[in-house]
Amino acid sequence: MRTIRELNSAVHRPADELELPTGPRTRAYRCFEALPAIVSFSAIGLVFVLPFIDATAGAIYVFTVVGLTLFRAMRGAVDVSRGFVRFRRSSRVDWGARLLDVERALDGQPSRPYPWSGFRAQQHAATIARVRENPGAVMRPSSVLHAVVVAAYKRALRCGRRRNPLPPAHLDLAL
Repeated sequence: MRTIRELNSAVHRPADELELPTGPRTRAYRCFEALPAIVSFSAIGLVFVLPFIDATAGAIYVFTVVGLTLFRAMRGAVDVSRGFVRFRRSSRVDWGARLLDVERALDGQPSRPYPWSGFRAQQHAATIARVRENPGAVMRPSSVLHAVVVAAYKRALRCGRRRNPLPPAHLDLAL
C-alpha cells in the first residue's frame, strides 16, 4: 500500500517531467510518432503487393494474417467470457461491508461475522491483517471522496472554427 505522502508526491511533479512535450517536436520524436502508422499501413499494403511479387509468399502471408486474426478473436472471446464471470462474482459482494471491515480494523475492532468465502475473500482477509499490522499506512475509507479527474492539455486543436477554449492546465472535478 502506498502512503498519502507517496501519492501526493506523485501528483505534484515538476513541470519538466510532463509526459507530453510542450516545445517543438524533434525529428526523432516525429519518426517514432509515425512508426506505428507506417508498420500498420505496410502490413495492409503487403496483402495487395506481395501476391504480385511471389504468389506463394502472398498466400502464406494472407493465411498468416487470417490465422492471427482468428486466434486474436478466439482469445478475445475467452477474455470476455472470463471477465463476465468475474463481473458476476464481484457484483454479488457487499463492498460496503468489506469497507466497514477496513474501518473496524483501523479502529482495532474485530471484523463483523460473515462467511469468508466468495470473490477474493482470501485477499480481503490478507488486507485486513495488513491494516491491523500497520494502520497508519492506510487511508480511512470513510474519508475518501469519489472524484473523477479529467485533465485536458491545450494543443492547437480546432473544433470547427473555434480553437480549444481550455486553459493549459484545466481540471474538472466531479464530486
